[in-house]
Amino acid sequence: MPQQLQPKYGSSATPVSSDHTYFQQPEHPAPDYWALSPFYLPQRNEYDCSAAAVAAVVNALTRANRPLKETDRNASVASLLEAVTTARWAERVQKQGIDGRVGLTLEQLADVLMEALRLQGIPPPRIETVRVTADDPATRVAWRKALAANEASADDIILIHFIQDTLTGAGGGPYPHISPIGAFDAVTDRALVMDVDRDYYEPYWSPADMIVKAMAASTPQYGHGGWIRVRR
Repeated sequence: MPQQLQPKYGSSATPVSSDHTYFQQPEHPAPDYWALSPFYLPQRNEYDCSAAAVAAVVNALTRANRPLKETDRNASVASLLEAVTTARWAERVQKQGIDGRVGLTLEQLADVLMEALRLQGIPPPRIETVRVTADDPATRVAWRKALAANEASADDIILIHFIQDTLTGAGGGPYPHISPIGAFDAVTDRALVMDVDRDYYEPYWSPADMIVKAMAASTPQYGHGGWIRVRR
């Protein structure tokens, strides 16, 4: 018998194309979404989600709604990987990695982001890194507080380091992953994950509690995930 295929999105991920009412309400300007979406890039391989996510965040903080000269170029994945030497980033997003280790930990992601923004002329950005070691009430309260504060302006962006399949329901995981948050709907208690895995996904809404669960999961190579809130 042919294998029965599972739905692309599990119960914890609602594609934005099927639920975009949040953006149609004037009381929700969604500044992060509109700053990120023009610069929302796909990852180029299964290892470089960090590069696509950082490129989107760097451009959102340095290009969106800014006075630019005709010679100002957007940050690209290629230009960032060439310029940022922290953590030997360019090597870590290739198949061979460094001693077989690919991708970034949460702390390495914060270091890479700091250098990328410094090279774009933001001296120095304010970066808050929160490693999520437990899916507990205190962490969920802190996460909602960060989401609500972040939704107030486009001067700060949140990146999450999480287990993707906890949200999407994809089989065969765990899949450690990195993507920015595009919006937070406090009424429905959901955040919009701007998933850079564009071969498979569009942005999707996920419950705030499920994102905490996805960040709290631990893998041998990366440890626990968490979030980074970066401000100009």
